[in-house]
Amino acid sequence: MRFYKYAIILVVVVAILTGIYFIVDRTVEPEEDIVAESIELLEIDDEEEVQSLTVKNNEGEFVFERDGNSWNLISGGEFEADSLRLNNIVSSITELHAERIIEENTEDFERYGLLEALVLTVETVDGDSSVLELGSATATHESYYMRLNASDTVYTIPYDVGSVFNVTKTDIRDRYVINCRRADVIEFGLERDGKTVFMAEREGERDWNIVDPFEVSGNIVDISDAMDSFIRTHAIEYVEEDASDLSTYGLDNPRYAVEAKTNEGQSFKLLIGDEKGMNFETYIKEIYALLEGSNEVFLIDIGPLNFLEKSLIDFVNRFVYVEDMRYMEGAYVEIDDEEINLKIERITDDEGRERLNYYVNEKEVYEDGHWNFRELYRTLMAVGVKEIDIEAEPPEEQPEALMTFYLNKDPEEVTIEFIPRDDTSYYALRNGEYTGLIAEQESFDIISETYDILLDDLKD
Repeated sequence: MRFYKYAIILVVVVAILTGIYFIVDRTVEPEEDIVAESIELLEIDDEEEVQSLTVKNNEGEFVFERDGNSWNLISGGEFEADSLRLNNIVSSITELHAERIIEENTEDFERYGLLEALVLTVETVDGDSSVLELGSATATHESYYMRLNASDTVYTIPYDVGSVFNVTKTDIRDRYVINCRRADVIEFGLERDGKTVFMAEREGERDWNIVDPFEVSGNIVDISDAMDSFIRTHAIEYVEEDASDLSTYGLDNPRYAVEAKTNEGQSFKLLIGDEKGMNFETYIKEIYALLEGSNEVFLIDIGPLNFLEKSLIDFVNRFVYVEDMRYMEGAYVEIDDEEINLKIERITDDEGRERLNYYVNEKEVYEDGHWNFRELYRTLMAVGVKEIDIEAEPPEEQPEALMTFYLNKDPEEVTIEFIPRDDTSYYALRNGEYTGLIAEQESFDIISETYDILLDDLKD
């Protein structure tokens, strides 16, 4: 009996609560979402309509004008603009939507960081202008406060958009040390402690020749890699715009100097001084630098400039003499008391196709031995450079080894002589002139071994 009594009471309670729920549900209005729909702020259809952009922050006021996809600084300083960064700002302005209205008829702008705001002003080709003031970030760093055209309405915009607008003077500068492509550079060199390590000149599209401190074929790979690192060098931070005491940064007598000249006549010389040390926020090893002709000191990342401590030999071709096989007509070699005569015969058929016949000591090489013939040629042009000794004076004596190459271009004949320096190396002479190169003895052992293999491929 007691069980049925409790069951009836429970049913009554549930009925009462259900009735209250429906009454409340019908009488209480739903709470309005404080996040309004995205609010369009500007009526600029195309970012290319924007003709000028002014950035005003606590470092100054910088006025830029559009030139196609690039921007030129009109007033506010003397530096090249970072056109990519400015295009990003303009694009973000033309697509700008507010997340919500925070306050209308605002009286206290300081609480939103809008009393000393960063100001962006854009002007279109029609002469219309819009002024955007960027305040501080919200406490949650999800948004930035802003207002438009000095109105008393405060909006919020997405944090990532506000971050695009929140720029310093450094952010809007083109921070690359030199503004050119690798293909534009025709001279490139390095100094260390006031002395020339090397100066190279481009020959054709990709070859490099060392012209100082002596003349020799350059190492294409190492010179190109060093030049690429130099071209990509950019300022991390601008330290002092007009430094009066360069010794503070070790730039009165710079440790290094990297120089480049372009085919348009531009010359750049980067002077590099004392290390500032490791930046433990970015883990970049920073060093002071400036461009010759300017007193503006900035910091660069020394890490990518690993060529600064390299020696001259690193920028010199690894081999005493190298030439493309397509220019070769033949060769005469004296080595280990043996004379070797090589000949390349080029035959063109009626359809313009070229066939090559190879001869060693006037005997034709079997077709199966063509690879060995070409391998012998490669070994002749792979006599390694062991070291450089520019000041040496080779003795006047007969060479222990000699190679004469016959070419189908100027010069038609090149002779390389090797005079013993000691038991493991030779002075290398080219057409009777000392090259400054010391050749390694091991290369001649390889030549002899390759020649012996080729002898089995000769026709009777």
